[in-house]
Amino acid sequence: SLTIQSDEKLTLAGVGVVSDCAPPAMTALSFQWTVTASDRGELPFNNSLPDSKVPGITRRSTPTLAIKKSKLRAGVEYTFWLTARYRLQPDTSNFGSVAVSVTPSPLKAKIAGGNRQAARDETFSLNGKASRDPDNLPGATSFTWACSLLDNATMLYSLPCDLGVAIPSTAQVEFEQRSVPVGSYRF
Repeated sequence: SLTIQSDEKLTLAGVGVVSDCAPPAMTALSFQWTVTASDRGELPFNNSLPDSKVPGITRRSTPTLAIKKSKLRAGVEYTFWLTARYRLQPDTSNFGSVAVSVTPSPLKAKIAGGNRQAARDETFSLNGKASRDPDNLPGATSFTWACSLLDNATMLYSLPCDLGVAIPSTAQVEFEQRSVPVGSYRF
């Protein structure tokens, strides 16, 4: 079994091995991929469908299957089956399978404005509204802000810092003038 994040590309490669004693006419193989998903059963994915009907999935009739990133849903386990058949005797076949668990992609945290300075007597804000969940999982996005203070002696940031004020759990926070002690902070 494999585990990938939903924002990763998946390439599966199978191998069809023909017996050494098979006659030359029986060495040509055809391949077919099928897939089931733990939340939906068998998916509409077989060689009778043109590639354009299965977005992000290519080369279904070869031993290699490529799936573009973000095409598999987080929280779902997929089972991919590769069936190999003799072209001249399609009723003679064998198959292999692999389970693929898809985990959520990491959240993308972004603070608008980047590095900046604020004078002690001015109000400043932090805006994390551009942060996103690349998987678009259901549920509201919550925010937790943390900061570290630059230690001028070591030039290292220390966690956690105490601003002396509570930071709300919202996408945008505002600090009133003189509410934050003088220093260099990383949020």
